[in-house]
Amino acid sequence: MNQNIKIDPYGFREYDARWLYEKGISKEGITNLGKGLGTQIKNILKKRIQE
Repeated sequence: MNQNIKIDPYGFREYDARWLYEKGISKEGITNLGKGLGTQIKNILKKRIQE
């Protein structure tokens, strides 16, 4: 795992996410968060297509 990834778990809120760039989340953290969101969207769409 890349040591440069930083995502403060306390940035996640009930309905949104809040971080100060570089203090609470790094560039690599933003990239990985986006990849994870994309994966979740793809998985949900696959399930809906199969239904």
